[in-house]
Amino acid sequence: MKQLIFIFFLFILLQEKSYSNNLPDELFGIKLYENVENYIDKSKGKESKYRKGIINFPPKNVSAIKSLVKNDNLDHYYIRTDSDYKILNITGFSKLETMNIDDFKNNCKISADNFKDLLSNFYNINSRKFKTKHYKNYTDYLVLNRTYELIFNKNYNKYHLQINCAYSNRDQKIYSNLFITLMDNRYFEEHTLKLWQEIDPFDDKMITTNLKGF
Repeated sequence: MKQLIFIFFLFILLQEKSYSNNLPDELFGIKLYENVENYIDKSKGKESKYRKGIINFPPKNVSAIKSLVKNDNLDHYYIRTDSDYKILNITGFSKLETMNIDDFKNNCKISADNFKDLLSNFYNINSRKFKTKHYKNYTDYLVLNRTYELIFNKNYNKYHLQINCAYSNRDQKIYSNLFITLMDNRYFEEHTLKLWQEIDPFDDKMITTNLKGF
């Protein structure tokens, strides 16, 4: 009986290893956990306003990032590191069309769904591995985040692959941004979840409702 249990757990372990081998340790040509100076001059970084000890590298001219592999569907890129300049976050994003509330169509969700399916096929994994989460956060205004998240272990590290639609309702307009991120899962838990609060699933009605003051 003990031998059967051992064989079962060995089978699960081998399956998990094979599954994680398909998944990325880099994004847009940038490898997580490397020193940022392999890609950009560290003097271009600034400490995050909201994440203590985290250095932001959001160059306006993306040609400043060496080896960057741009995606045609994403216009902007940034890197975040710890105080030792070890890369903990790699993100590409696009600011989608701003819409009047009455004309709102959730094009971000359509794009996110397409990315989830494409990445699932590309990395040869079941799309159900991506978990859907919903969050809210306040900086200068309320932002609603709807994410697909995939957490996996590889090379003795815990990775977090995320597709995020971020919505804000301001001045009778809806602003939508699409983010694709590969990050260290501990970074996400310690630096992002301090800013984000997980909430129940929301629909388009909540996105288009003025929630200022609530």
